[in-house]
Amino acid sequence: MISVDLSRLITAQDRAAEAEADRRDAERIQARAFLARTDWYVTRLTETGTPVPPDVSAEREAARRVLDQSAG
Repeated sequence: MISVDLSRLITAQDRAAEAEADRRDAERIQARAFLARTDWYVTRLTETGTPVPPDVSAEREAARRVLDQSAG
């Protein structure tokens, strides 16, 4: 008789949850990377008063929301 260890079975729900967690992790990594790449705009604003382009500001805000959601 073949012995099957049922404690090691991975259900479709487990796989879906893992895939969702991986997706959220990737989204957080992308958000952090985008903020890091565009921090110079904020430094420039602080030092020279040159505004951050509206599209960059909007994307930075969206990236911060992604990171805020993961904190809660």
